[in-house]
Amino acid sequence: MLTYKDIMEKGKERIKELGFYDLVIAGVETEFVLKHNRDVFDRFVFEQAVLNAEFAQTTVEMFGKVFETPVMTAAITSPIPQITENGLLKEAVGVTKAGSMMWLGWVQPKNLDAIVKIGAPVGQIVKPFKNRKTIFEAIDFAEKSGVTAVGIDVDSGARTKYGGLLRGPESAPLTVKEIRDIFSVTSRPFVLKGILSKRDAVEAMKCGVKYIIVSNHGAHTLDYLPHPLEVLPEILEAVDEDTKILVDSGFRRGSDVLKGLVFGAEAVMIGRPILYALAAYESKGVEVLIKTITAELQRIMTMTGVKDISQIDEKIIRRI
Repeated sequence: MLTYKDIMEKGKERIKELGFYDLVIAGVETEFVLKHNRDVFDRFVFEQAVLNAEFAQTTVEMFGKVFETPVMTAAITSPIPQITENGLLKEAVGVTKAGSMMWLGWVQPKNLDAIVKIGAPVGQIVKPFKNRKTIFEAIDFAEKSGVTAVGIDVDSGARTKYGGLLRGPESAPLTVKEIRDIFSVTSRPFVLKGILSKRDAVEAMKCGVKYIIVSNHGAHTLDYLPHPLEVLPEILEAVDEDTKILVDSGFRRGSDVLKGLVFGAEAVMIGRPILYALAAYESKGVEVLIKTITAELQRIMTMTGVKDISQIDEKIIRRI
């Protein structure tokens, strides 16, 4: 039986063999954010409550669909074709079997329609390209390919940076008006990814969007950024009651996922471990990884007296 440890160890070794492990684990500049992400998770412990406990349910509804888990893949695309042939298709198979949702970043795959046809709902995040026309073209292509949701990386207007170099396509920061214009042309649920402050959350509400991803971009944008758990409370105060919040950045285990849900997220996106899972065991690795993290989540929920996702609140954690 595959374990989380099996997947991570073999995946890391495989990516080392492929020659780009250092880039996979790299962060921006001093890499403070990478270390800080873990430090924030470790500030909190759970309050056990086992008497009268019932086995928890992990199903969640989002984008008009019901998922078996609030654990989704992060919006990563570019390294996956280097890991294994037809890697995105294989990822889609694993995500489908895990009852989850697959998110794609840039570069936008030409076979997006084939990925969608595998079965799992797919979300497409695009960059704030300097050539704004490219944004509309990418969203139009995603819609025609059958994706469930579309969105934009609002935090990469000055590009991303890791391994000492600027990465990604030429981009430029977006105005609220531009986001409204982009939002107005899509019939799909529209997501803003990279909200990390109350100030931006307030501006996001002016755009009319109902889905935001709170993220420090996995340590690939600015050095010395906070972790999403540190800003989620103020963001929740700033957004409308019907706004759905997803979160990513450094989430690795079921315990991390539960902490994200405690602080107000409705789904948690997993990044680098998905790459390791693909590298190690392809589709099976992705399926087992998501199911394993979900099982960890379900077990901790049960042992903290939480019956389902809707009952999760700050009562089950303590700051140390």
